[in-house]
Amino acid sequence: MRQTAPRAIAVQHREERMPNQRSSVAPLRVAAAGIRWLLPVRFTGYFAEIRQRTHETVVFDRLMTSSPIRFPERLRDALRDGRLVVFAGAGVSMGKPASLPDFSTLADSIAADTGVDRRNQESDDAFLGRLHHQGVQVHEIAARQLQTNRCGETPAPTDLHRDLLRLYPNSGAVRIVTTNFDRLFDTAAQAVFPGTPELFRAPALPLGRSFNGIVHVHGRLDRPHELVLTDADFGRAYLIDGWARRFLVELFRSFTVMFVGYSHDDTVMR
Repeated sequence: MRQTAPRAIAVQHREERMPNQRSSVAPLRVAAAGIRWLLPVRFTGYFAEIRQRTHETVVFDRLMTSSPIRFPERLRDALRDGRLVVFAGAGVSMGKPASLPDFSTLADSIAADTGVDRRNQESDDAFLGRLHHQGVQVHEIAARQLQTNRCGETPAPTDLHRDLLRLYPNSGAVRIVTTNFDRLFDTAAQAVFPGTPELFRAPALPLGRSFNGIVHVHGRLDRPHELVLTDADFGRAYLIDGWARRFLVELFRSFTVMFVGYSHDDTVMR
């Protein structure tokens, strides 16, 4: 089996622009704010440092459409050799019938729910942290709001969820990491495979250098108190306790990582 050096490859998903999507986002790109499912702005420098220390970053500016995905050769090699990890962001769950918000839109929705205004230039995680410090149950509110989508319906997996799972020959070979809180990959896997991939949710993450399954690196809706939402949550995950940092460092050292559902020109990806 030929071994290839670990690399990160970003594949950009084509997503139609939503009516309430911010005007600064290009129509054919996943909203840049979607990357905040990975890290809020204050932690992007630290995450970029992790990536620069551990592997070479290669970004392919290639839009994915409804037609079969055209993968670069090095990515096909990684898939063949069992070294491919899909790293899925908010863009994967923004299309129909999932129709879920990105992190910034979720923060706006929580603000509307509580009636508390944001301060000027206050980041999403800092705003949510301030609410939590004031006694607002932001984790429970977020979990409740994500039970239904912008259409007032129960979110369902998209074709992209299923197609990404089908990259792997069986449930035991799946390696998907997501910063999304929803369980749509978990649900889609039940339709794609006869068996179920192993499921992990923060903070109980597997070893980044040796795992198979679906990893919810920022938590999952069924455990609201474990969601990584506030500035304090991110601080514990990446700095103080560092369980997310340790997992990602080992991941990038050991595998070829394909980012899907993130904007390639976002600060974190650079």
